[in-house]
Amino acid sequence: MINIGDLLGAYTKIRNPLDDKRVVADVVKNTFGLEIESSQVFFRKNTLILKVNSVQKSFLFIRKDKLLEVIKTSVPDRMVDTISF
Repeated sequence: MINIGDLLGAYTKIRNPLDDKRVVADVVKNTFGLEIESSQVFFRKNTLILKVNSVQKSFLFIRKDKLLEVIKTSVPDRMVDTISF
């Protein structure tokens, strides 16, 4: 007989997406000094979407390559290829 715990064991390894959002918000705060909330961070396929105001958007767009490198190292499971605003 198959144990239900064996069948559902793979689901315990799924990470909470809110944790990844908090990590991204903390990285932006610590690296660039911008205060963003985890509710402003979204993941769609291989894209990181940041819903920020226009001033923060232009500030981060100029530093997009550095931000992408830092995000890739801090959240490697997400496989982020690009950042959208």
